[in-house]
Amino acid sequence: MLPVFFISLMIFIFLSVPIAFSLGLSTVLGVWLHETLSMEIIPQRIFVSLNSFPLMAIPFFILAGNLMGAGGISKRLVNFASSLVGHFTGGLAMVAIVTSMFFCIYIRIWSRDNGCYRFNFNTCHGCKRISY
Repeated sequence: MLPVFFISLMIFIFLSVPIAFSLGLSTVLGVWLHETLSMEIIPQRIFVSLNSFPLMAIPFFILAGNLMGAGGISKRLVNFASSLVGHFTGGLAMVAIVTSMFFCIYIRIWSRDNGCYRFNFNTCHGCKRISY
């Protein structure tokens, strides 16, 4: 099964098939040519892998970031952090860290704020305003 998978993957990539489709098609081909595995395993594994809390949380954190950006909360957080530490040397990095701290307090989750925080910081801070 493994040689069939890699050979078919290389063929699909060489034929300019997108990577996601190449992986899926070569997996289906490898399972189809294997004697002991059935095709019922593929949808079962897909649904088991999609039933993951961190994977389901990613779109909601992006939604939270977009709502904060549209509502102006993130701009206020960045401006407040900039008023606290923006005047120091390396102030933009400190502003990013302080804004991340306030953002973590706001959404109450410490480890998963990077997706929406980075989007908001890049879009609302106005690095052009401070010539960065």
